[in-house]
Amino acid sequence: MDDSEGSTATGRVGTFASLSVRNFRLFFVGQGVSQVGNWMTLAAQTLLVLKITGSGKQVGALVACQFAPVLLLGPWAGLVADRADKRRLLITVQACAMVQSFALATLAFMDRPPVLALYGVALAGGLTTAFDNPTRRAFVVEMVDGELVGNAVSLNSAMMTGARVIGAALAGVVIDSLGYGWCFVIDGVSYVAVIAGYLRIDPSALRPSKVPERGRGQIRAGFAYIASRATPPRTARDDGVRRHPRLQFRRGAPAPGRADPPRRRARLLDGVRGDEHRFPRRGAVRGPSTGG
Repeated sequence: MDDSEGSTATGRVGTFASLSVRNFRLFFVGQGVSQVGNWMTLAAQTLLVLKITGSGKQVGALVACQFAPVLLLGPWAGLVADRADKRRLLITVQACAMVQSFALATLAFMDRPPVLALYGVALAGGLTTAFDNPTRRAFVVEMVDGELVGNAVSLNSAMMTGARVIGAALAGVVIDSLGYGWCFVIDGVSYVAVIAGYLRIDPSALRPSKVPERGRGQIRAGFAYIASRATPPRTARDDGVRRHPRLQFRRGAPAPGRADPPRRRARLLDGVRGDEHRFPRRGAVRGPSTGG
C-alpha cells in the first residue's frame, strides 16, 4: 500500500490514513499488544501487593516506585531520546521491560513473594517507562509524512487509551482464572510482538529529526519554555469556568474549613433572593381566597 494513499485530493486525511505507512503499521500493532500486557502487569502488581500486605500504604509505596522515575527522570530521558537512535533505544527499553515482567512472574509463583523485591522490580519498570514514553512519542513523528503526523499521533493516543481499559479488564480475568504469575508471563510474551515490529521497521524509510547540539541548560530552558506558556488567557480561563456546571458550583462555594468572606456571603444571598422572585417556594404565592 502506498504511503500517500491516506490523503485525498481535497487534502483531508482519513481516520486510519497513517496505517497505510508500513513502518507505522508495524509500530501500531506491536505497541497495541505490548501496551495491553503492560497495563495487565500494572493492575496485577497492585492487586498482588494488596493481597500480600492488605495495606493501602503499601500499595501507595508501590505506585510511587512505578511512577516516581517518570516524574523525576522524564525531562532528562526526553533529552536522551532527542539525541539517540530512537528505534534502537526502544528495542533496548522493551527488552528490559520484558525481563522485568518475567522477574515479576518468578516472584508471583512463590508462596509469599517478598514485598521489597516487588518494589525493586516496580522501580526498574518505572525507569524503563521514563525512557519509553518520550522516545515512543517522538518516534511516531519520524515514521510518517508531515500531513499524516496529526493522524498518527491521534491513533497512537487512542491505542494507548484502549490498552488501559482492555489490559486492566484482562488482568482481572487472568488473575481469577490462572493466577498472578501467568498474568506476568503473558505480559512478558507480549513484548515479543513489539520487539519484532521494531526489528522489521525499515530504517531507510524513517524521517529522523534533527539532533540538537549539545549544550548546558537545555533542560532548564525546556522548563522555562513551559512556564512561559503555562497560564491560559484570563478570558479563556474564566469562560471555561463559567461554562462548566460543576466548576460553577465550586466557584461560588467557599473552600472547606474556610470562613465565607462577608462580601461573598452578601453576593450569594442576593442570588438566593433573586431566585426566590423567579422560582417562589411552595406556598409563598397563593391564589385568591375561595372561602366557603
